Formats: sequence, C-alpha cells, structure tokens
Amino acid sequence: MIWGLLACQKPATKIGAGVDFDNLDAKIRLKYQDKDNKSNAKVRLRIRKDSLIWASITGTAGVEGFRALIRQDSVLAIDRLNKEYIREDFAALQELLKFPLDYTMLQALILGNMPLPDYDESQLRKEATGIKIRQTKGNIQIDNFIEPKTNKLQKLELLDLKGGQELRITYQSYQKVQRFNFPENTQTLIEYRNPETGETAKIEVNLEYQKLELNKEGMRYPFGIPSKYTPKQ
Repeated sequence: MIWGLLACQKPATKIGAGVDFDNLDAKIRLKYQDKDNKSNAKVRLRIRKDSLIWASITGTAGVEGFRALIRQDSVLAIDRLNKEYIREDFAALQELLKFPLDYTMLQALILGNMPLPDYDESQLRKEATGIKIRQTKGNIQIDNFIEPKTNKLQKLELLDLKGGQELRITYQSYQKVQRFNFPENTQTLIEYRNPETGETAKIEVNLEYQKLELNKEGMRYPFGIPSKYTPKQ
C-alpha cells in the first residue's frame, strides 16, 4: 500500500503537509530570464496568510525599482524607475506570469505547499522516486511529486488544459525554519504560446532564499502611490 512509503513518519503525518504560518518575512535573490530580458535582483517578500503578498524589488545598483501589493482580487504596483503605477484586478498578474494562477495557488507555490492540500488515496500513485498526486482545479491539472523521506514537494507541474500553458517548479533544496521545511532554492519554468508568432516561449525564474522568518511580530506592509506618478500604459 502506498502509505507504506511514509512508514518512517508519524502515522498522523499527511503526505505533502505544508508550511503553516500567520505571516512571513523573507529576503530572496531572484534571477529572471525570458527571450528578450535577463536580470538579477534582490527581493524583500512579506506575506500575510491568505490575505496579501508584499514585495520590494531592488536592482544590482541597490536602488528599489518596483514595489507590489498583491491581494486575493487585485494587484497594486509602483515602478520607481519610470514613475508609474499599476492598479488592476488579479488578471493583470496572470497575464504577466503567462499562467492562470489564483492567489491561493501563488501563495502555495512560494511556500512549497501543495496548491490543493486535500486529496484522496485514488489520486496517489507510487513512482520510482516517490509519490505522485494528480489533482485538478477548473482547467488546471496539477501533478505533485512528493519525496517520501522528507514529505515535501520535489517538483510541481501545472498544465492549463484550456490554454496549453505549462508551469513547472523544481524545489531543489529545503531549509529548516522553526518546525517546518521551507524551500531554499527553487527553479520555475513557464512555457506558453506567443500569441503574435505562435511559437512556444519560455520564462525562467530562480529563487534563492537568503533569510526567512515566520510569525514575526509587528510586521508592516508599507505601500503608497506618490502623487506625481501616472498610470502605466
């Protein structure tokens, strides 16, 4: 029986059990690459569970270029380099990421949690390297690959059955934060069809977590749009 793969764990341990928290504060090194752009940046990331994601992005010169505030239904961002701002619904972020993630799924990917924590045994399959759990949410097919010794995601593959886009995340290593195993290095690859050329295009994002705190007291999410900034066209 597939549950035997977790025999070394406590019987009550759930396969793919994720990080639980009230708030999170992290410092991250980010590498981004698509067909036309390649950049490195430092990110200060803060999350209030199931509520908002705040990010400050600083370039190699040490100057903040962007700041964003993502909620369940909206995205706010300021571009300090061009003195512009964005105030959009969540669909704007989906367009940027080229994949129809919702807020809950985005938060789970950052944490190394299964996007859908609930499953039944019929969705589990034993493979050579561990356990695969296949789930669906709307038009999204989700394949979770669990390493049984650590009980954590090794890899996550999401396929938009309607649009054909694919998102794959490899969780290369984990670090211990309080009682949780939290991602330390992740590699993300998004593949989508360019609407103008019809060719397959790729976006690669690598994250390396430098510092991480959970349930930090008095954490703030400072955000404001300067009066001289104009809407981004």
